[in-house]
Amino acid sequence: MTIPNSINLAQYTPVTGRLVLVTPDMAREWLTYNNINRRIRRPVVALYAAIMRANHWRATHQGIAFSSTNLIDGQHRLLAIIELNISQWMMVFVEQQDDTFGVLDHGYNRTLRDDLREDSRIVDPATFIHRLLNGRHVGPTAFEVQAVLRSMRDPLHAILNASGTSAKDRGVAPLRAAAALRWISANAPDRAYIVGQWHAWLTLDIPAMSPRVQGMLKRIDTGFSSKDPGSVSEMRTAIGWIGLNPKRRSQKKVIVHNLSEVLEEMREAFRDSQEVPNA
Repeated sequence: MTIPNSINLAQYTPVTGRLVLVTPDMAREWLTYNNINRRIRRPVVALYAAIMRANHWRATHQGIAFSSTNLIDGQHRLLAIIELNISQWMMVFVEQQDDTFGVLDHGYNRTLRDDLREDSRIVDPATFIHRLLNGRHVGPTAFEVQAVLRSMRDPLHAILNASGTSAKDRGVAPLRAAAALRWISANAPDRAYIVGQWHAWLTLDIPAMSPRVQGMLKRIDTGFSSKDPGSVSEMRTAIGWIGLNPKRRSQKKVIVHNLSEVLEEMREAFRDSQEVPNA
């Protein structure tokens, strides 16, 4: 790429920066200059470490920055290097102004939807499935969600295309994930049933709902309490998984007897989709 004509480099002060292979020992030394940074956010360190561990880290203009006396940017990146005990290439800038610190990282954060350039109705359930598989509370990286989408994009689009409405309460990510996992583990006739029931579910077309999906509606409408065995998201996805089971469509009640077993069934459905090509 050529430099835009509007940028006359001769008019500007050069910034001293180098691409450096930052080792754990270097990171430890540099953190001794960490005198003015904000408090450490462990989830951010864990996220950077996950990206590095998966070999998805890339050196960009966002790196490490020093003033003449302080580390002013990059503490979380350095801590991730130390945590993993590996080296990473990063841009390192020196002789920055200490008052630069006050304006760092105040921009609009990029989301997974931005990185993947996907509809949130696809990204959000894929993100939920990743959490379901890994049991992590730290948000997954774009690369990790992309890995889920490699096998889940078709079922998620099949569910998305079932209705033009998102149905705020009934189309949440955990329920959408359950519907997509049911779809990917079903044969062609059962897939048609699942898509049709999902449409009825989103549009509240009660006469078109099977007895099982009507029971799912009643269970969701009951709400959740501290007596439920898991989080609201886990309960919702379990109810969706049970309610959209095409083999039990004539049964009326939707009861989560053992949440752990239901969640494991959903994980197994995803694992099976990695081993057997889609029908």
